[in-house]
Amino acid sequence: MVKINIDRQTHIKEMIRFYNPLPLLYQIRIKLERQAVLRKLAQRFILSSHNNRLRCTRKYSIYRTGLRSSRSDLAIDFEAYRVNKISPNPLNWILVNGSSSGTTGQPIKLDRTLRDLSFEEGFQRYWRKSIGWNHFDRVAVLRGNTFKEFDRGELFYELSFAPRLYLNSYALSQDNFDLYFDKIKEFKPKVLYCYPTTAVSLAKLIKWQQLESIDIPLIIYSSERLLEQDRVILEKVFSAKVYGWYGNGERTTAAGQCKLGHFHFFWNYAITQFDKDNKIISTPTRFSSFKILNYDTGDSARGILLDGCPCYSLEPSCSEILGRDTEYLFKKDGTRVSFHLTQIIREEESVLNGQLVQNVDGKVVIRVEPLQSEITLNRILNSFHRRLPDIEVEVVDCEKIERTPTGKFVSFLNNYQNSEGQTN
Repeated sequence: MVKINIDRQTHIKEMIRFYNPLPLLYQIRIKLERQAVLRKLAQRFILSSHNNRLRCTRKYSIYRTGLRSSRSDLAIDFEAYRVNKISPNPLNWILVNGSSSGTTGQPIKLDRTLRDLSFEEGFQRYWRKSIGWNHFDRVAVLRGNTFKEFDRGELFYELSFAPRLYLNSYALSQDNFDLYFDKIKEFKPKVLYCYPTTAVSLAKLIKWQQLESIDIPLIIYSSERLLEQDRVILEKVFSAKVYGWYGNGERTTAAGQCKLGHFHFFWNYAITQFDKDNKIISTPTRFSSFKILNYDTGDSARGILLDGCPCYSLEPSCSEILGRDTEYLFKKDGTRVSFHLTQIIREEESVLNGQLVQNVDGKVVIRVEPLQSEITLNRILNSFHRRLPDIEVEVVDCEKIERTPTGKFVSFLNNYQNSEGQTN
């Protein structure tokens, strides 16, 4: 197989993603499959292909039902889950380097085929169109610090080949938020694609300064849970309709929020179930890079509708997804930013696990295991400072990060105490 790495070439990556025609073709296919008259036929084909690929893995060569799997299983022996099969589709011959989000402190390197990545994008485009986001709409992106220019202090990056404005969400503060406000207002986006915590911080600053609201028809969030009181703020300040997308870096499940407010777990993406604790358990059926069964996502659902939403009753849905709600950092001025430790330890091959703690005084401590060289620790420290220069941080190494009494690894602890004396 040919292996390419486009993560380091962000400009090329975004250009390929925007103009890649394959997601459009898959989007049409997904739409046809979801028509009631074609569903049973499509379902038989999807499950047959899924089972054939299961038998081409070392883990599931002898297929057994009832197995429960987790991120740890993938981390211990990912190769056991890889599909070893020569595919007639040339898109399956091209592997793209990637990794899971690492929100548990254990990022997993997952090579994916170009076909799988395009199919994933097809699902997102299908859902986006259903809520009014067309591909060529003007979109402001407030998610992390995507481009290298952001590491050099730039706040914005506007693509010349596509209607996309990227904003450095890590640099947003009371001192410069008016620059964000002016840039977004000048760009006139139809969609704000964001981490909700960052968007809420921007909205609160606009409201605090009593500035004129910016009208943005759609706000689309992912990667974090959105609290209801924060949704109200976004809707009011931006005069927007707010929708959420749910997925994970392992690509085991996907759900999009409909206009009735329910998250639909797409039946032609994965088989989704809920255990007795309402945890989301999924078996992805569409992707060919690797196979995993009954995957424990670590997230829970609330308001489960097993018979589906009234607008589409052929798949399970829920009113709210309860993800890991503590994975953000607080700045001294009270604004908060989503932060995943994997963003700075992903390329450090000697680091097996990492843990991030924000103390009561706002200082951040990053623990990594096992013991590291001074060069590695300084590199992690500098990488954090490039993203969040106004937060005090210390990087320490240890032979092994302590676990809970039940053996659970906690990757993120936030004990920050705000100005009103309340612990977040």
